[in-house]
Amino acid sequence: RMGAWRNALDVLALTAREDDKLGQNATYHMADCYIQLGQKDKARSAFGRAASKNYDIEIMEDALFSYAKLAFELSYNPFDDAITAFQTYLDKYPNSVRRDEAYRFLLEVYLTSRDYDRALNALDQIRDKDLTVQGSYQLLAYNRGVELYQGGKYDQALTYFDKVRTYPIDAQLAAESFYWQGECYFSMRDYKNATSSYAKFARAPGSYLSSYYPAADYARGYALFKQKKYIDALSAFRSYLEAHQDDSPQRIHDAELRTADCFYAKKEFDRAVTYYDRCLERDAGNVDYILYQRAMSVSLSDDSRALESQIEGLDRLLEEFPKSRFVVDALYESARTQIERNKLDDAHRRLDELLSAHPRNPRTKEALVDLCLIGIKQDRPDDVLLTWDRIRTTYGNDPVAADAYNIVEPLLIERGLLDNLPPAVGLTGEDIESRLFDAAVGLALEENYTKALPRLEEYLRQYENGHHIAEAQFYLAACLNNASDKSGALLAYEAVIALPPGDFTEAAALAAATLSWNEGDYPRA
Repeated sequence: RMGAWRNALDVLALTAREDDKLGQNATYHMADCYIQLGQKDKARSAFGRAASKNYDIEIMEDALFSYAKLAFELSYNPFDDAITAFQTYLDKYPNSVRRDEAYRFLLEVYLTSRDYDRALNALDQIRDKDLTVQGSYQLLAYNRGVELYQGGKYDQALTYFDKVRTYPIDAQLAAESFYWQGECYFSMRDYKNATSSYAKFARAPGSYLSSYYPAADYARGYALFKQKKYIDALSAFRSYLEAHQDDSPQRIHDAELRTADCFYAKKEFDRAVTYYDRCLERDAGNVDYILYQRAMSVSLSDDSRALESQIEGLDRLLEEFPKSRFVVDALYESARTQIERNKLDDAHRRLDELLSAHPRNPRTKEALVDLCLIGIKQDRPDDVLLTWDRIRTTYGNDPVAADAYNIVEPLLIERGLLDNLPPAVGLTGEDIESRLFDAAVGLALEENYTKALPRLEEYLRQYENGHHIAEAQFYLAACLNNASDKSGALLAYEAVIALPPGDFTEAAALAAATLSWNEGDYPRA
């Protein structure tokens, strides 16, 4: 039999040399003989020659199709010859009855070469899409979407995940397309659409059997958390924890941690502490963060030893995690708590540690303000003034300067240092005058005449035409009288009387008359 095919080749070869319809026909049949002899490469060449002869249209079409099939069968990656052949066939014969078959071959080529985009395009061109083709389309769209997601091309991936649901042959793949869209949106920080996509996944038929089912519950909670929808996020995380205790230990740990954070955000500090404690027991990472958050929570809880417990947590953080990004905050909060406990030396030590180890940290300016407070409480005015001068010169335009000023104002007034106040304090000349006056008069009203006297004299020296001259002279007279300086007191009262009539005129006149009478100066009285 093989001999017959060889003999046929010899006969056909004589005719195939002719450039006419008969030669085309002979070349076409030579290709068939080569196939029978297992010489497919020669068969492909013969089909190619037959397809190139423009005599018999049917033979041209069939020969080109057969050439393309053999090109695919004999090709190795990247299948360029096969792709070109099938594409040429489709370009020449777009309405061929073999159109869909040609696209199926192209599909197989693209699948083999993992060219998902072209494979999907080939599938789109197949007019009669049976269930197998539809299933292939769905799987291809899914794989391409995941590929794009992994490459960080989230916008493009979203489009392909939409295509997964064009032919929802596999319910699980259709459901998972929503999950991956949620992941895309989350990566794009579009947390609203991420939440919606995760919810669609959870409701979709087939999602329950998906390996992504636990992850979607967890991810939905995270997307809500990112939107600061803490009540909804809390519900999602707790649902996840109740339903998926056999899930990844790391994911469970993180869900418990975010549950604690949700309670913290809702100001349910006792419950936050409970979940932070669970996370510490699990010891699955982020211990420094957990210790810090727990310390902040317990300080605001109903725990009877809240402040002590907070200090214990912060001390553990500082001891076990000296390189943690929470060290500065831990030092600062520890100092603040020690101030509240009136353990001022411990507070001072923590603030000094913060300032020396982290001089450029934004917390530095707040630490300086607290050092002013500690200095005032410990009656160390010189230390306070040094710290205030550092704040004034370094942070003069920062609101922190105003915070510090509110603490040190009495000391500045006492020392007469209300000049060169930083801009952030925001005091006008009239404001400063009023503060000096109020401080001086306040001492007089408290009958602290010894301290009031120099303050009032300083006010009168600085503000000869001030807004409070009459009242200042009146209280100065009272201070001088208390110091047994009757003549000085009388002069001060007379200074009030000499001013235009006001609230203190009558009282000053009566006091001056009384002093003069008591001194025997009846005409003056």
